Parts: sequence; C-alpha cells; structure tokens
Amino acid sequence: MIIELKGMGTTNKGGYLMLKSVLQVLRQHQLARELCAETGGGKNYFTLAQNGLFQKPAVHARNYVWHAVLLSLMPKKLRRRFGIILESEVDVILDGSGFGYGDFWKRSDNKRYIRRIGAVKRKGGPVILLPQALGPFTKPDVREEFEQIVNQADLIFARDRLSYQYLIDAYGERDCFRTAPDFTNKLVIEAPRDYADGNVCVIPNSKMITVEKYAGEYVDFLLRAVRQIQRHERFSPYFLVHEGQKDFAICELLNARLDKPLAIVWPADPVEVKDRIRSVHFTLVSRFHGLVSSLSQGVPAIATSWSHKYRMLMEDYHCEDFLVQIDPADEKNIASLIDSLANDSQYSALKGKLGARSLEQKQRTDAMWAEVLALIERA
Repeated sequence: MIIELKGMGTTNKGGYLMLKSVLQVLRQHQLARELCAETGGGKNYFTLAQNGLFQKPAVHARNYVWHAVLLSLMPKKLRRRFGIILESEVDVILDGSGFGYGDFWKRSDNKRYIRRIGAVKRKGGPVILLPQALGPFTKPDVREEFEQIVNQADLIFARDRLSYQYLIDAYGERDCFRTAPDFTNKLVIEAPRDYADGNVCVIPNSKMITVEKYAGEYVDFLLRAVRQIQRHERFSPYFLVHEGQKDFAICELLNARLDKPLAIVWPADPVEVKDRIRSVHFTLVSRFHGLVSSLSQGVPAIATSWSHKYRMLMEDYHCEDFLVQIDPADEKNIASLIDSLANDSQYSALKGKLGARSLEQKQRTDAMWAEVLALIERA
C-alpha cells in the first residue's frame, strides 16, 4: 500500500511538524513501508528522503511527457532505487494541508488534486483530510471547486468549530465531516534537552506584516511587548525563528531598535523548535504551530492572530484572554498579562488549566487517529 502525504513537507516547520507527527503514528502501526510526498520542484527531495519518504513528481501539462509517460516506462525496481513513486501508484491520500482551502487563497492547484483524488477513489482507496483550518467558502468558484473534494473524500476533519461551521454553511451536513485538533499536539520529543538561551521565546511571523490591516503596526507591537517582558528581571527572552528568512529579518529589525538586543536562535529541526518551546516559562508567539507547541505542552502563550485559526485554538485551551491586539491601545493589557505570568500563584493556576485542556485535546487526537487508521487498514 502506497500512502501519499499531501500538504506536508520540509520547506516550512509547520508542515514539517505535521509530517513528523504522521510518520510517528504510521510507523507505530507498521503502515510506513511506502510513503511518498511531492517534492515541490525538488527543493525538499533530500530531507524527504532522510525521513524515509519516496518522492512523487508532480504531473503538469508542461512536464507530462517526462513525469507521466517516460517515468512509467522505467522499470519499477529502478524507479524505487531513485526514490520515485508515480501518481498512478498512490493508493491512499492523507491530506495535511493545514490551511489550504477557502476564500483566503486567490489561486490554487486543486484541479490537478481533484483528478488525483478521482484516480485513488477508482482504485478503492480512501482520501482523508486530516485536521486543518478550512473556509470560509463564500466565493462561488472556491466553493464549487472544493465541493468536488468534499464529494469524494472519506473523512474531512475541521480543526476548529468555526472551520466546521464554514463546511456546514457551504455544503450542509455530511457524514464525512468531523472535528479534531491539530495533530502535532501528539508528537513525542524522544530526547528532550535543556537550553541556556533564555526562558521566554518570542516567535514572530512575517505574515502579520503582509496582512493589510497589520502591515504598519506589527513590528512596533513586538517592540513594545519585548520591552514589557524585559521589565521583569526573572525573564530572559530570546527570538526563536520558527520559519524562514522573513521571520529572521523581523528579529534583526527589532534588535536594531532594542536597547538590550536579544539572541536569535534559528533551528533547522522543527522538533528542536517544539522542544525549546517546552523548556520556557512562556511564549510570545505569532506562528500557529508555535502556538500549538506551546499550549499542548502546557506552556502559557501570549498570541497574535491574522486568521480565525488562532482564536479557535486559544478557545480550545480556554486562553482567549491571552490573544492580544497589536493596537497600541492594548499595551496595558499586554503588560498585565506579562505581570500575571510573573506571579507564581497565577502562573501555577494557568499551568494547571493548560495541562488539563492539553490532555483532553490529545485524547481527541487519539480518537481521530483511531478512525483514520481503521479506514486505511480496510483499504
């Protein structure tokens, strides 16, 4: 059985954490013998191979002869030696796109994906959309296109109640619709470490700058928030780069304006990022999977948001008060939240609440995997 892991890869740490999480589960259940993922033009081929995945070359009109025709003429054993699986060989699709379907996206590659889903379904294989943010689907072209996926999928897991409502609003009640939390909450860190860089992680997100309503305010917000953290001698903040160069550039920009610049740590391994988050007192975070890694490990987080998925996640952990606005008018609230995290009794109470909610969310993830694995094993 060949399982394609769609939307998960190694080019960003959120997708990499999802990939690591799925691999951990499939290997525990002896379902990881032949796994594949698209290589994104080859840019993550080696890291996919290091994680035990075959590459599945994407088939487009411009490369059809090479990727669909000539590669199919190559003997199967030779393709496997080069780590290649064809689209036509895929038996199961596990879609962990994270946030790839809805009005937000101006362009998509869904037409090709819909054809691939059809091919898998004709072979009798399941297509499963793992927990992800979805919608809204108010644009007719977006709604009609995704309906072709809805009509063929065996299971679609919305990651939050608002995403689930978007599905219902657009397509009505369907037997395949479910809710389950982000599944990276169950990723086990096999060798946790201690880190000497500091006890507060500041995790920026360049997306906050590209979202129009926050474009001119986000860096100033972070500057104010970091200065509030630095008021407390017990806190030693550092920048943790969860993604790429654009996030790193924000860190450098902030350091140029801070009286006391912070260390910048940029790990290559997403599991190290999660482990670093586990080890700190709290996080100031704008990256979604940074927020998941924080809350699911019982680490308090002050969060910003550019999408509904952040607010929904904070609701899941009963921490809505810690989702802040980047408006200067909210500075007193941010200062108050930081003060509460410096108060031992308030901090202990919050940790206890997070621990209880984290256990509930992980139990929901276990239930999701039980249903998914049962469907795969019947294929």
